[in-house]
Amino acid sequence: MDDRDFFLEPKTTAQRRYEALRACYVDGLTSREAARRLGVSPHTVNVWRREFRAGRMIDFFAEKEMGRPRRQTAGGSREEIVRLRKQNLSIYEISSELERRGIVLTGKTVGQVLDEEGFARLPRRTAGERAMYLSSIAEPAEPTNAGLFARVGQVPTAYAGLFFFIPLVRELGMDQVFSSARLYGSKRIPRVSYLLSYLALKLLGGKRLSEATALSFDAGLGVFAGLNALPKSTALTSYSYRNSHSAISPMLRDLSRSLYSRGLVKGDLVNLDFHSIPFWGEESDHLEKHWVPVRGKKMKSVLAFFAQELETTYLFYADGDIRNEEASDKVLQFARFFKESTGRYPGMLVFDAGLTTMENLRELDNLGIGFLTLRRRGKNLVAGVEEISDWKRYQLADVKRIYKNPKVHERTASIKDLGRVREIVVTGNGREKPMFMITNDSEISAKDALIAYSRRWRIENSLAENVDFFNLNALSSPVIVNVDFDVAMTLFANTLYKYLASKLRYYEHSRAKTLFRNFVEGRAEVSVEEDRVRVCVEKRGRNPMLMELAEAYPDVVVPWWDDRRLVFEFV
Repeated sequence: MDDRDFFLEPKTTAQRRYEALRACYVDGLTSREAARRLGVSPHTVNVWRREFRAGRMIDFFAEKEMGRPRRQTAGGSREEIVRLRKQNLSIYEISSELERRGIVLTGKTVGQVLDEEGFARLPRRTAGERAMYLSSIAEPAEPTNAGLFARVGQVPTAYAGLFFFIPLVRELGMDQVFSSARLYGSKRIPRVSYLLSYLALKLLGGKRLSEATALSFDAGLGVFAGLNALPKSTALTSYSYRNSHSAISPMLRDLSRSLYSRGLVKGDLVNLDFHSIPFWGEESDHLEKHWVPVRGKKMKSVLAFFAQELETTYLFYADGDIRNEEASDKVLQFARFFKESTGRYPGMLVFDAGLTTMENLRELDNLGIGFLTLRRRGKNLVAGVEEISDWKRYQLADVKRIYKNPKVHERTASIKDLGRVREIVVTGNGREKPMFMITNDSEISAKDALIAYSRRWRIENSLAENVDFFNLNALSSPVIVNVDFDVAMTLFANTLYKYLASKLRYYEHSRAKTLFRNFVEGRAEVSVEEDRVRVCVEKRGRNPMLMELAEAYPDVVVPWWDDRRLVFEFV
């Protein structure tokens, strides 16, 4: 072999790593050029450079000891091990306690010392006894302070995918919505950081406010919100009480305006529905009773109202501050809200019977707003169906249901407090009794009206997802202000997951729980530097899809990071 080949074609990883770094720092080559010269990936060269700058690169040509590893000995820690056992600490608790003091001994070594000293095994302890020990050695989380953000340095996080929401937050203008909101903020925790902290908790799914303190130890989550650590559960809970409905509503208006401008909300067909959030505590005397379908009865709960774009399935309006006497007027309030947000009224509203009154349906008609809903079935109304003979049968090819060939009959009905209205009678749809749809739209075909109403399951699925993943039903307080704010932040988190799904090939219709498991969970090293924040994602099977997402947002400047750039790297 030519002597030059020894240096130009290194055979070992250690020498290859040395030559790559020398090519970058001495010869002035880029990572890609050095990688091409040595036959490795540019990502690998970037990792070597990062490790070298951080001072973690071991001696390139250190000789490895051959043969079996030496047996680990306790050394001068024997007396300390005995002392800790006399405090009823287990083998692994002793090992953890010694590691906190800088003494690294395996559980096997600790066990050998205890056997030699004649100690018997500890009896199995209860979960409460183990928790008591863990609480006694737990170090308090670092106090949250935005002023300490620049000094975070390099920290790990267990939720690497959370940072991929930042380009989406910027693109949808959510950070501008938060900064212009009339909500509380302080010098230590600015308004935007407070809201992003609460949003991060929602994006993690299944996390209650009581779990926020444990997440404060994940410093990477604090970086997401522009803080050194997430606020504790007490801070976030008290923050949710500070914001009135009059301050929350403009945030939702700005969100719907943003979605409308991007075509994610069109307003031609809008699903409306109520959702009862049950309360399980005792101090709920001021709460009203509402029907809770899951329980099959009325119980103390908070009534929330939601609006969903039927085509794209985005939830874009919510209200968690509704009394029983106000419920029927919510449809008119939503119509005014939509006009304030978009400059026009919605095209057609689709909802169940009982959502509003006939007087309000007449008001919708006067405003030029279409509606499609059900008429309450009376005994005489059902009996009259037997006299109908001119049925039309339609084939619903675009819906996923067993009964795709219902029979339809159209007629004009006169209803008290509403007047004459178009009525569509439907049978053969899997129901024992016929369905009576009413609408003020004379142009929509009976088949299209039936398809539009059959897709009301979309809003029900969205609400079920909010309950399952975003803990919408985790009502920890009877205070309505707390619930109203939580409902609004659930809407923001739901929007981000749906927008993320639209960016991931083959995952366009995936639910939040699937996206969280496949893309959000995962370890990363987060480094806060002078002009940027680097997120180095550990190796995972779906990293190529995240790489494509990162390449779509190559230069993201983050205002709440003092205009630092977001940079993704992949191991």
